[in-house]
Amino acid sequence: MKILLLVLPIMLILIFLNPSVVFAHQTVQIGNLTLEVGWVNEPPMIDLLNQVWLSVSEEDNPIRNALKDVSTSVTYGGLSKELRFLPSEQSAGAYVADIIPKKIGSYSLSINGKINDQNVDTKVAIEDVETTDKLAFPIESSGTTESTQNIAKQMGPLINDISKQIRDSNNEINSTQSLIAESLDKIDSIQKDIDVIYLMIYVAIALGAAGIILSFYRTKIVA
Repeated sequence: MKILLLVLPIMLILIFLNPSVVFAHQTVQIGNLTLEVGWVNEPPMIDLLNQVWLSVSEEDNPIRNALKDVSTSVTYGGLSKELRFLPSEQSAGAYVADIIPKKIGSYSLSINGKINDQNVDTKVAIEDVETTDKLAFPIESSGTTESTQNIAKQMGPLINDISKQIRDSNNEINSTQSLIAESLDKIDSIQKDIDVIYLMIYVAIALGAAGIILSFYRTKIVA
């Protein structure tokens, strides 16, 4: 017990002296109102779903439905986006809004309106968004990335050339198919002409035979 009493003050001193241990939420005092702003998941990472945290209290008493007459928006550089805060299921007087940070750097929360007859018009900076390098595993070496990019650049012209050859081959195949179709049409037309010629020959032979037979009968009758 005595050891615990000796260690506890030392731990508290280290916490206050080490900024990295302190939560990154920012506290703003406006009249009797106390606003606390920050990220739910810290440190915030780019491209990862997160939530902006906003708690509102008056003289240490949480205010429910505090944002009914308030507009809130997150800003990054010259860009801004309206946020839709919902009551937190974990803390009274606290509200959260979903967001996926798409760029690293500094973000701010703008709060404008009226809370319990107190006018509020403030902009609070929240913790900077970082890359996911801290969480990435395994880390891809830059040499591997560059090698992959070089191979892709070298393969690009070859792939384009192969694609062109395939397109040309398809065009030649289509052209050949058209020629074959035309040839078949011509052969069919010639076949029809040959059939007509054969028919005319048969008719001519039949007429000739008939003429011979008539001549024979005439000769026989005269005799």
